Amino acid sequence: MFLHDRFRIVCLCTDDRVDRRILDGARMFTEAGDPTMVIAMAPPGDLRDEESYPDVPIFRMLAPHSPQLEPPQGALEAIDQLGRRFGFHRRMLSVARAFPADVIIANDLPQLAAGIVVARETGAALIYDAHEFFPLQQFAPEVSADLEAVERALIGHADAVVTVNDSIADLIAMKYRCPRPPVILNCPSHRHGAIPARADSPLRGFLGVRPDQRVLLYQGGLSPFRNLDVLVESMARLPDDGIVLAMMGKDNAMGQQLRDRAQALGILGTRVMFVPEQPANALLPWTVGADAGIIPYPHIDINTWFMSPNKLFEFMSVGLPILAPHGPEVRRFVGDQGIGMNFHLATHDDFVRAITTFFAGPLDAWRTRAAEVAHQYTWETEGLKWFPILAAARAARDARLASATGDHTTATSTTATSTTAASANATSVNATSANANSATHPLAPHQNAEAA
Repeated sequence: MFLHDRFRIVCLCTDDRVDRRILDGARMFTEAGDPTMVIAMAPPGDLRDEESYPDVPIFRMLAPHSPQLEPPQGALEAIDQLGRRFGFHRRMLSVARAFPADVIIANDLPQLAAGIVVARETGAALIYDAHEFFPLQQFAPEVSADLEAVERALIGHADAVVTVNDSIADLIAMKYRCPRPPVILNCPSHRHGAIPARADSPLRGFLGVRPDQRVLLYQGGLSPFRNLDVLVESMARLPDDGIVLAMMGKDNAMGQQLRDRAQALGILGTRVMFVPEQPANALLPWTVGADAGIIPYPHIDINTWFMSPNKLFEFMSVGLPILAPHGPEVRRFVGDQGIGMNFHLATHDDFVRAITTFFAGPLDAWRTRAAEVAHQYTWETEGLKWFPILAAARAARDARLASATGDHTTATSTTATSTTAASANATSVNATSANANSATHPLAPHQNAEAA
């Protein structure tokens, strides 16, 4: 058996640190009898994904494009042109062609065109997993409008669409007048090992905090536009020096800036401490050692207003009380379920008021309630929703091919027929876009608010 014949499902993404939603799904599909691989970007200086998921094959793309790429033919040419707005489309297309599969899962908009082309060329079913509403990020208005037109032109090619929360599902249905996608939450897996009691977590020992000190945990990407600088600076203004902020994430330039700021304020190592990033297979035993978790993000665009980031479900799955901003999804899970509080989080005064009020609140009651609902928010429960979606995508693919040919002949003979109508939309977008004559859209692979 050749390598390219081994996999029945191929997941496309342009992340370097692969979202655990993708990796947990790939593992689950493989164990259910559909061997699955992931195509991703070059690793971010380490192999944590490979070490945490040794049973999930990850093909890393090391170049931005393939000079030997054979362009798609016929009706697929217009779709390929839409895909070229995204910097790694050509390389993704060339690699995905090397691994023909029964199902292709395109994770986020930059992968969708490549997924469509390969699915139509090979007869695969295509699933579009929208981890966010991609067009409404911090782009210039004309770029957002262009991306929305691209997504509108492409989304109808998918045999199934899925997304990460109810708000984004509603927005997709409203914007594109399509059926409301089913939702699969970004819940973490508990199969990596038992979750220890809070007192036995390695977190508190690493920090060296006293038993009477309370640990407020931020975990995830140390990235700009997340209010992390305001959060760190606010710790110097707290009237209660018994609250310690633990910042757990990958050491990078932003992390160093935060350390330098804490050092300048005289609170590094006392009120603010930094914890190394933990791989997925070791994360939750560290998480459970905190007294509470914080999601400090400001609402800077539609995606951050509708966010339901990984850390939300990581905190929930180990029964941690949560301090979070307003927003329909975080309010749905935090305030409405009685496992913490939602605040307006923008200024230093906002953070001081929120942290002080939160730790004066009923932490034990929130912790009890969080423990009661924790079992609902694990991948072992939530991930099962994937299987009817896979079945529906395969059934839609089979119906599409049968309709296009009038019989059940091979998929490759149906490519032009099955894509002609939808490609008219793609041609229209290419003709009207301000970027229609550009080889690539001015966008790069990114780390989205949902994942981190």
